[in-house]
Amino acid sequence: MSSTHFAGLVALALALAGPAKAADPAPAAAPAAAEPASPGVEAAAALLKLYSPNAKVGRNKNFAYINLVTASPRTQQVFISGNVFGPSYAKVREVISNAYKFTGAMDATLGQRLLADNEDSLPKGAWVVQNASDGSHMVAFESYIPLDAGAVAVQEAVNYAAEKTDKLEAELTPGKDDY
Repeated sequence: MSSTHFAGLVALALALAGPAKAADPAPAAAPAAAEPASPGVEAAAALLKLYSPNAKVGRNKNFAYINLVTASPRTQQVFISGNVFGPSYAKVREVISNAYKFTGAMDATLGQRLLADNEDSLPKGAWVVQNASDGSHMVAFESYIPLDAGAVAVQEAVNYAAEKTDKLEAELTPGKDDY
């Protein structure tokens, strides 16, 4: 298990006892960019264009993102980080999609379920819990994609994240489609 996925598992376990300790990598809703997108965000946007050359790719200060139609009429946002992670021989960008927002401590049953699902989801990605900018907490699915990923790899990573998070959001918040 990678240290990143281990960190995600630790953050999820901490959520069972109280607020998560991880930083918020993506906003719950993609706000208009207050500043121009960085060169890294433009590179992330180029990766998303591999998903579909006709995709409308949004950008904010730290992320490029697309809105996908999942189970009609539901949609799901998927973000790719402008930041690059990893050693020189394995550079990657973070792929993340938000599923559920909560305040206080996470429900223990949900936390255990997500931890168990992480076992099945690895190495494709893992559930993480992050602090949101408003003091609440966000359950998100996080994975990584190589900088030189081809269209098929981008499509698989984006679709997998979107499907997992949209399914959880639909289950936990019936009638809502916030992400």
